[in-house]
Amino acid sequence: FTPLPEIPGMPLNFSDGINDFGHASGTAYASGDWFNGGNGLGQNWIWDGENYNFFTVPGAVYGVLAGGINNRDQVTGYYVDSSGLPQGFVKDGPNFTTINVPGAIYTITTGINNKGVVAGSYLDANGHHGFIWSKGQFVTVDVPVPGSLGTGWYGSNEHGDLAGVYMDASQVFRAVIAERLDGDGQK
Repeated sequence: FTPLPEIPGMPLNFSDGINDFGHASGTAYASGDWFNGGNGLGQNWIWDGENYNFFTVPGAVYGVLAGGINNRDQVTGYYVDSSGLPQGFVKDGPNFTTINVPGAIYTITTGINNKGVVAGSYLDANGHHGFIWSKGQFVTVDVPVPGSLGTGWYGSNEHGDLAGVYMDASQVFRAVIAERLDGDGQK
């Protein structure tokens, strides 16, 4: 176990992703947190094994959650802009890409694999859906359980397998994985 150094003035520090090199990503807050009325945007960071590298997400007004990180130190997460709704993002070096599923009310991105495939969820007029995003293309991936009320993906590996949750008909969140099948129906 390696406790990361405290960030001055930010006593609440959350690490949400780690890659194969031990680089981590997260967000620190002066008080509260994203879910409990956090104090402003928080401080987003990448830990390179020795130091924090801080970053600001363009367009973020009310909060940011830096989530997954891959071996290229690309970070995904989501922020709340002036509309008051979450928008997904990918940080790739100094560049940021906003991730918004077409027709969605809001989009949340939480995981990114080493191929740059982003996993997340979105809300539209028909409910909550899971998705993957790769090279500018969105694919909705909902859990095909009868009565399911929504899907959210939190991570993806290099094979395209997904890990996340779905809400059952009783409104209980259930853990789920989706294993990708190749062209002949094999894992």
